[in-house]
Amino acid sequence: MIRNNGLDTTSHPCCNSRRIPRVAFFMGLIHWHNHHFQQSITEIITTFIAITDSIMKIVLLLMGLLSSLLACGQNNAKKVIIPEDKFAVVNSTYNGTPAVIVVNTSLRKFKPKDVFGWSCSLVIQYKDLAENGMPTSEESEFVYQYLEGLSKQIIGDPSHPNALYLARVTWNGTCEVIWQVNNPEPVNEFLKGIIENESYPREFDYKMEYDAKWDNVSWFLQKLK
Repeated sequence: MIRNNGLDTTSHPCCNSRRIPRVAFFMGLIHWHNHHFQQSITEIITTFIAITDSIMKIVLLLMGLLSSLLACGQNNAKKVIIPEDKFAVVNSTYNGTPAVIVVNTSLRKFKPKDVFGWSCSLVIQYKDLAENGMPTSEESEFVYQYLEGLSKQIIGDPSHPNALYLARVTWNGTCEVIWQVNNPEPVNEFLKGIIENESYPREFDYKMEYDAKWDNVSWFLQKLK
């Protein structure tokens, strides 16, 4: 016990009054420190979560892009080599009527067939006929040139064609041309537009059918050798 001039300073009321504010100050300081420390921790955690969320979004985006690239790679892996056209002419008969058939023999072993899996058949009516339903030479040349123009539009870029010229059949006052098509939409719109606008020199009709294995045209490729 320390005494000063006979007074016990440890129990003097004045001394206690000085100590209480100091304790409150330090307690407040500790509370303030703890509050701001907790606030800082909360901000750090919130920031960490936001960064993690952003990273996950980036990872998902990259995974999506990678998936797309892999899909493109798999599609491109189906290599298609377009053979040079080689035509064979066959004189035949059908139901007792003469028929002249022209076949692109280079397509006999063409693969993969499903790349050009749509079969487009166009039948045009001859106007001037000779004997046995065959056109006159002038009519034959006129229709041939018209069909060649249509074919160029249907095939498109020869180095990256949208269609392959498969066969032509002249029989019974008609000429049928068959193409195997990759994308049927532009071909359908092209031919439908001609019919709707009536911008044709001879009556014709066409049909488009999905035939991934070329079953409908196999006769031309297998029988006519």
